[in-house]
Amino acid sequence: MDHVPDDASTPCVDCKVLDVRRLRPTNSACSSSVENTGSSENTTVLVLLGTLTLDLTNPSGAPMPEPLVLLGFGGNNLDILDAITEINTREPTYEVIGYLTPDGSARDTAELPCLGNFTTAKQLASDVLIAGFSFGPGNFHTWPATVDSLGVSTERFATIIHPRAYVSPRSKVGHGTVIMAGTTVGADVTIGNHVTILQNCGLSHDDVIGDYTALTVGVTFSGNVKVGRNCFLGTNSTIIRANIGDGSLVGAHTLIREDVPPGEVWVGVPGRFLRKISR
Repeated sequence: MDHVPDDASTPCVDCKVLDVRRLRPTNSACSSSVENTGSSENTTVLVLLGTLTLDLTNPSGAPMPEPLVLLGFGGNNLDILDAITEINTREPTYEVIGYLTPDGSARDTAELPCLGNFTTAKQLASDVLIAGFSFGPGNFHTWPATVDSLGVSTERFATIIHPRAYVSPRSKVGHGTVIMAGTTVGADVTIGNHVTILQNCGLSHDDVIGDYTALTVGVTFSGNVKVGRNCFLGTNSTIIRANIGDGSLVGAHTLIREDVPPGEVWVGVPGRFLRKISR
């Protein structure tokens, strides 16, 4: 598109672009629509307006869906895929082009192509976003190192918020965080990067959640709860004005009313120390 005709007032038949999806800058001096009637090719003819090239197949100039790859397939990653589908029904936002698995093996039930193992992430084009997770209560502490090993900048991890979740506009949500349907996030809550919040959780005002932490289904916080980095909170656990130390696990249906030190497992009602976490 750098060709400039000798007479800048004359449209140039060379200024024709194939397969362009977005508005983009151009240095062309052409300012008129161009049609090459001498060619039988099925080409895309562009209108050049000032310094912008507009593809007539997208006359609104609206952003095109961003390509996205899932880390893993199955389990809660299907919940993430469902959330993306719901987002796209409201406004086309993401185009899921495939998934990666830790060992590169495809899943028999997957409706998307497997693009390779996790190391493939660094080979993806720079405009491809990433979402999803691959851990559970037995290996949640490995997730930070796994994400670091991908070699992908934090900004390329998509933040996925299901349309049927509510997040206060006064709250902050980090990159790579997933918030599922039915969850409510109150005012002045700070949620870090790579946080997983599954369905029907309730977070009250002024809570803080550290990076790489997972809240499973039905977790409830009173206000002023602080959860550290890389914690795992089990189904229907409740935290009332307490701090959870880095790397700790709270069991399902546990009620926490006092601070939990780093690296410990607490269970029961009321919550009590069970054991240290060995890594």
